[in-house]
Amino acid sequence: LYNFDIPKSKPVKLKETDHISPRNLTGLSKLAHEMELEFLSYFKSDKFTSICARIYRGYGKNSRDVISRWVRDLLANKKILVYSPEGWFDYIYAGDSAEGLIRLSNIGETGIVNLGTGRSRKVADVIKVLQKHFPEMQLEYLNSDIKFESSEADITKLQSLVNWLPERYLEDTIPEIIKFEKNRNSNESKLRNVL
Repeated sequence: LYNFDIPKSKPVKLKETDHISPRNLTGLSKLAHEMELEFLSYFKSDKFTSICARIYRGYGKNSRDVISRWVRDLLANKKILVYSPEGWFDYIYAGDSAEGLIRLSNIGETGIVNLGTGRSRKVADVIKVLQKHFPEMQLEYLNSDIKFESSEADITKLQSLVNWLPERYLEDTIPEIIKFEKNRNSNESKLRNVL
């Protein structure tokens, strides 16, 4: 539904009811979980509710997402590698994802709901925002045989269920990620991961 041989001028709005066909193991496992909860709801719907949030292109602090990786590379004066700058993605900041999940957990509904911004942005837009903070940045555009992705969440259901929409934009979240990564680099010896 959202992969194309040529770049698109606007993203495809995806609804919860659209046909899905996972393209990797991660997508397949998410679909299997949705199906399992739907199956259980037929027999135990009086005992529990379950909301399956389809979280779109998440990014945030201390992450391995593409935006955080690019920020780390730029802070280290490394060149960033860019595939398909024409691609459209519905980037949702981790703080907004968390807020959306909390709100969804309190409604007592069962089903699937898109958790995105409903405002897709091109990869080229991410590059422009980064360039404002790293005017000397070096980048290399690479060819890829992967199709052009062009999608965004239809968040009509999200808004009707929780009367809220994600509020953050790349322009105000990327500076936060840059600040976090700068502080992390200066305090690297103090950081520890504990499992």
